[in-house]
Amino acid sequence: MNSWISGRFSTPGGAADSPERSESVLMARTGSALYAAGATLALVWLLLPHPIASNDAVLVGVVTVAYVAAALMWWGGDRLTLRQWELVVALGIGLISVAIMVSGRTTTPFVLLYLWSNFYAWYFFPRRRALLQLGLTGAAYATVLLVHDKVGIGPSSAGTLPLLGPGAARWLITVGTMAVAGVLVATLRKRVERLILELTEERNFVLSVVDTAAALVMIFGLDGRLLACNRACERITGYSGDEIRGGHISEFMLVPEELDGARAEWEHLVESGGPREFDFHLVTRDGEHRLIAWSAVVVPDAAGVPDHVVATGVDVTERKRGERELRRHAARQAAVAELGRRGLEGMALPQLTEEVAELVAEQLGLDHCQVWELAPYSGDLALTAAHGALADQVGSLAVSAGTGTFPGFVLQSDGPAIVEDFAREHRFSPPARLMDARVVGGIGVPIPGPRRAYGSIDGQVCEPRAFSREETLFLQSVAHVLGAAIERWRSEEAIRHNALHDPLTGLPNRVLLLDRLTHVLAKRDTAGPRGAVFFMDIDNFKLINDTLGHDAGDRVLKAIGPRLTEAVRPSDTVARFGGDEFVVLCEETEDGRDALRVAERLQQALGQPFVLDGEAHFLTASIGVALASGR
Repeated sequence: MNSWISGRFSTPGGAADSPERSESVLMARTGSALYAAGATLALVWLLLPHPIASNDAVLVGVVTVAYVAAALMWWGGDRLTLRQWELVVALGIGLISVAIMVSGRTTTPFVLLYLWSNFYAWYFFPRRRALLQLGLTGAAYATVLLVHDKVGIGPSSAGTLPLLGPGAARWLITVGTMAVAGVLVATLRKRVERLILELTEERNFVLSVVDTAAALVMIFGLDGRLLACNRACERITGYSGDEIRGGHISEFMLVPEELDGARAEWEHLVESGGPREFDFHLVTRDGEHRLIAWSAVVVPDAAGVPDHVVATGVDVTERKRGERELRRHAARQAAVAELGRRGLEGMALPQLTEEVAELVAEQLGLDHCQVWELAPYSGDLALTAAHGALADQVGSLAVSAGTGTFPGFVLQSDGPAIVEDFAREHRFSPPARLMDARVVGGIGVPIPGPRRAYGSIDGQVCEPRAFSREETLFLQSVAHVLGAAIERWRSEEAIRHNALHDPLTGLPNRVLLLDRLTHVLAKRDTAGPRGAVFFMDIDNFKLINDTLGHDAGDRVLKAIGPRLTEAVRPSDTVARFGGDEFVVLCEETEDGRDALRVAERLQQALGQPFVLDGEAHFLTASIGVALASGR
């Protein structure tokens, strides 16, 4: 970037940026050449055939001094300071002026020598060149007058000083004109130097701003080839400016899928002149894709012809990623809230569980997902919902709740369990069907309950991947919603059960009995089997209650329920009607003999002894039977 801008906006001559030592050497070499050339011309003139004048000896001395000065200047180029060089140049101008005044000749070699000396002063000492010229010229005149009056050296015809003749007049006009020109040149040069300094400062400022900017700055030719780039571009892409300068950005930095769109944007930019804004990915040296928001404009040259394109870009990869994460987080929060709303509105638990499996699989990008619920009696984990490989085994598959299985391990854990590779995991394994599906890793969280976990939500993937903290929190949120729904459903089930069942024995109460009796009577076919109702009253139960206490009586009533239930078919109903009275409803009874056999089984069930505090007690029951009349 620096070299390209410096080449486009460099200052002429480079004098403003040269160090003092380099300028001193340059002055020495240039001055030496000028003095040597002037002295050589003067020497050649002296050697030409012409009448020898008395002042030629002075001129020979001046020529000698000029040669000596040239040699000293060449030798001392890097040994003298700028101020010392000013004195050397002033001495040279003074000697040449004295030589011209004393000789009275304004011939071409001496005038050139004088002009070159003054030019040398103008160029290298712009702030004092006019004063040097006027001051030294006046000093030369004063010296000539003094020498003429005291010594009598100098041209004289008719006893007049050559300073007053036509040659002197021409010389004065020449010197005056050069002095005025020197002042004008000094003024113009000072203005030019000020402009050069301002341009240099502006260039340095632009360079510092561009190179320290956090945004990418890239300069392209109209053909799309890179001319320059700043440090931010090098830092973000991983390429140095020298590596990519001159190359076409589409060859190594653009994503192949975006090439057509980038070409179309470029053509539109060059045609319209911009500015244009667009987003494209850059491929870094490491292969990472960085999303850059570009703003580009075509810059014309001094004639107004489009010359190059300046594009500035801001790396918005993290910002866009953050925006996507925020949108994803908001979507997941909304999904959890919707799930909770449906649970509160009374959605059936099986349907809610199915939605949980589908939602988790969709939001986390899982190939398989299962919801396992702890069975209250068997203690195993039953599959209640699934997405993927186990969907056809919902309601029929159960696994151990121990830590040997992945669902059991999750159930027993206090928090989420994440597996990167099931093949290297020896503590547990997923179900065999999932291993057949070539799952690699997985994640699971327990479904929290008030006393212990209700089950677990597990998910598996077939490609290696990591699960973020936000994904884990989302899965835990879903598990909490499902756990609350299960708790609410079980509480409602308990309320319904208590409303229809006896709280002591757990048997159906008279409300449920009457409901089932009504149901049996409503569907009874007159040509089919008859129904039968057995009303039982326990004999001598009051004696046990009074002698052994109510606690013993309650234990007897609790023991009667299972005995009666085992004596009838699963489709029959055993209910506690109240106190020590029980009712058995048989939906299918062929005739009275069949009803008699049922009554005998009931008596046999009660005939077994009841052990209370180490003593056996025997009970009987009075049983009344009512058969459906068939009408």
